[in-house]
Amino acid sequence: MSTRSVIGRETPGGGFTGRYHHWDGCPSGLGQALYRLFPSFYDSDLEAMSKALIDGHPGGWSTLIPDWTGCLGPDCCCHSRTGEPKTEPVADEWLDPDRANRSGCEFAYVLTRDETDRAILRILENTLLSGRHFPGG
Repeated sequence: MSTRSVIGRETPGGGFTGRYHHWDGCPSGLGQALYRLFPSFYDSDLEAMSKALIDGHPGGWSTLIPDWTGCLGPDCCCHSRTGEPKTEPVADEWLDPDRANRSGCEFAYVLTRDETDRAILRILENTLLSGRHFPGG
């Protein structure tokens, strides 16, 4: 299901900046995938995860979630499945709360640290219908 979302990092003032993620951006999809990737693939290194998922993929993500058959892995919008850069140009677009609101993103997954410096995944929901928006948007 196409539930648009953002994978981002916190900015001063409690907002975020990040990259677009297209498929299954709900907490039970992308949220769960990020939660599992952090301790396993990224060895609980928040900076490495942020650099790889946000800085390393300027075109954003089609999905980070393998398909149900287990045959396909993550698919970004700027590299082929073999890791080679895609031949078509890719927009280096950053999504902040305002742009995420306008692009129809329903969730934002913000990689950040709490007041004790512990790595956390802040999940924000865009609730436009109730009049509330992402913080900063």
